[in-house]
Amino acid sequence: MTNTTIDTKNQEDLFICYGKLNPKSVVGYKYVIVEPAFYTPFQIQEFQKNNETVFAYLSLGEVNKFSSIYDQLATSFIGKNENWDSFLLNLELETTTTALAESIEEYIKLGYNGIFFDNLDNFGIHGKQTAQKNSVLAFMKNMKSQYPNHLFIQNAGLEFIDFTYSLVDAVVVESVASHFDFSTSTYRLRPEEAFQTQLNKLKSIRNQYKIPVLLVEYANSQEKYNSIQDRLDPSGMPYFVGTIDLQTKPNFNLIPSYAF
Repeated sequence: MTNTTIDTKNQEDLFICYGKLNPKSVVGYKYVIVEPAFYTPFQIQEFQKNNETVFAYLSLGEVNKFSSIYDQLATSFIGKNENWDSFLLNLELETTTTALAESIEEYIKLGYNGIFFDNLDNFGIHGKQTAQKNSVLAFMKNMKSQYPNHLFIQNAGLEFIDFTYSLVDAVVVESVASHFDFSTSTYRLRPEEAFQTQLNKLKSIRNQYKIPVLLVEYANSQEKYNSIQDRLDPSGMPYFVGTIDLQTKPNFNLIPSYAF
């Protein structure tokens, strides 16, 4: 089992950006998650020189019009995520799982240490793809079997953790201390009771399954960032704080406090 190969210590362990960056600007992280469409094998190596592991982003639930597999799968979408202008995949079709598997093969050949599986919550009891639960879990198991020496991280999907913990090397959970309201485009803090309840649940998962749990939070000002930091630092859980689109390397002291 590979989920003990990476240890975590503090909030500087995790970095995520889906926009294009200079690889030399990202230094000192254990987990770096990036959009693979932007980087050459040389640039991936640049990330790896200054960081421990580099992961290629891949959504198992959705694609947008800029995805390399959009045209290939456009006739098989089953719905749309209006928040992100992305389209829902059908993993019960072989054409879909083949396209995803080919993407993973390409990313591994480019030199990534592993894959970050996004949108696992889509397949949960409250998701729009819940009927595909068995298909997505089978796909993850197949990919781990094909690439036993590479690393995998899942985003969300905690209700599947009793099955997936042996297939992944860490779990990312978003918006534990913070919350972004898509209807009003507002950054907020979670109510204290809800925050503590979720944090205790994640600590229990971490202890039971012996797997790192990494937090991703959202802010748009230094003041909001500081509030999140005050909440999470005592927990000892690694976290990353970015703006909601995760398109840039955040620099909150350049954003005025009235922005939220």
